[in-house]
Amino acid sequence: QLEGLIAVRSAKEKLGSDAAQAEIIAWYVGETARGHNLGRKLLVHGITVAKRLQCDEAVLWLPLTAHRAHRVAVAAGFSLAFSRETNAAEGVVKECGLYLELTDYF
Repeated sequence: QLEGLIAVRSAKEKLGSDAAQAEIIAWYVGETARGHNLGRKLLVHGITVAKRLQCDEAVLWLPLTAHRAHRVAVAAGFSLAFSRETNAAEGVVKECGLYLELTDYF
């Protein structure tokens, strides 16, 4: 059973800057693992991967309905910076883009 995952890559499209950006493309915590700080631990691991990719910034897209994930990301230092709408099988998905400056992270 999958409890959680995080996936990070160098950003293909840079948003708002010419600095090297990482994009957190997947961040998932299973229902049974929620409430045990796994999401925070995975996010910190993703930020570490972004640093290892020698990126100066990280971008994370979350659905507007992902309130718990948004709180965890803001607590980790991310701030709201972008918004977008994407088409999915279930219709239009509204997302917020969160940004983290990595040069001073660690």
